[in-house]
Amino acid sequence: MTSIDELPQLFNVLRGDMSLVGPRAYPPNLMAAGMMIDELVTDYHSRLQMRPGISGLAQIRGLRGPSEYAAAYSNRIEADLEYIKSYSLALDLKILWQTVFSQLSPLSAPLIVLLAMMISGGISFLLYLAIP
Repeated sequence: MTSIDELPQLFNVLRGDMSLVGPRAYPPNLMAAGMMIDELVTDYHSRLQMRPGISGLAQIRGLRGPSEYAAAYSNRIEADLEYIKSYSLALDLKILWQTVFSQLSPLSAPLIVLLAMMISGGISFLLYLAIP
């Protein structure tokens, strides 16, 4: 999670529309430097191979927020493609760890508790399914 305003995205994760970690979801018809994002970055659609995530490599590298510059979006897409190529559980855990600890502040404590509850609940559910 990159900020508290993304808390509603957790509901999308619970519904299965998003994951906690993955390429960032961009709005349709996004423009940067006066061009459509898919025209600006040649491999833009390659990111759609995976379910979008709340956090990812771009977010933990500080490549987030609005921008009018083509290079900013190009760098974000490159980070998304790097994530797809090197996808692993270890990488997801690293991204989650860095995301949570980058957001540590008194105001984000409830969000961290909620995330911890979701993760522990998911692990408990998987264990429930695995044990006959």
